[in-house]
Amino acid sequence: MTWRPFNEARKFARSLKLKNSDDWRKYFKSVKRPNDIPSNPNFSYKKEWISWGDFLGTGYIAQRYRQYQPFKQAIKFVHSLGFKSYREWLVYCKSGKKPKDIPAYPSGYYKNKGWTNTSDWLGTHNEDYPKKEYRSFKDAKKFVRSLKLKGAKNSWGEYSKSGKRPNDIPSNPNLPYKKEWKGWGDFIGTGNVHPALKSASWLPFPEAKKVYRELIKKYKIKNWRTFAKKHKKLLEKLNLPARPDLIYTKEKVWSKMKK
Repeated sequence: MTWRPFNEARKFARSLKLKNSDDWRKYFKSVKRPNDIPSNPNFSYKKEWISWGDFLGTGYIAQRYRQYQPFKQAIKFVHSLGFKSYREWLVYCKSGKKPKDIPAYPSGYYKNKGWTNTSDWLGTHNEDYPKKEYRSFKDAKKFVRSLKLKGAKNSWGEYSKSGKRPNDIPSNPNLPYKKEWKGWGDFIGTGNVHPALKSASWLPFPEAKKVYRELIKKYKIKNWRTFAKKHKKLLEKLNLPARPDLIYTKEKVWSKMKK
């Protein structure tokens, strides 16, 4: 098969206004394609080939072929932007304002070329929860409780990413407020307490085992987790954890409870 000259094939390909190589392959499977243009132009035109972005006219260059500024020059530019968090950097990258010769994901490109961590890249040097920049734990908790959120994973996570969260309240308060932290239920105000924090009030295993056995016989329990979900208040009243296997870790709990 004799193919069209590269320049003519590229001119034709660009006229199709395709977005990427996947679109090209879909087009190539159609009955409309000319027979004198190859399905894999990157192989057929090896000498002239630059990239799919060049061939299709999109200008896109694959990550591995891109040329970026030297690390010292790039990091100097990023520092001049004055970002305080990685989230701000990602928003900037999506805005279209970032120069093409600065990578959006620098850790991969500069891995062995000067890269250390994100805080060094942004120039914060204290990205790992700089407590001095945050309001006191008491004030932060008071503010968060006023939001009437329902939980940590969903409501707090969504709120934190919404852009409404004050800059002096951390997205992960359990880390900078380690000393004062008593659980998400305490911080958000739901009252939910993590099992690990309730351990002081639970019965020692020998005593708990007797009560568990009584419950098993009384309610004829076959599936403990199902029972525990339906009788949370009863277990709390009896000072028994709903997940004894996680609390009494040194014991083979379920087998001993049934005996």
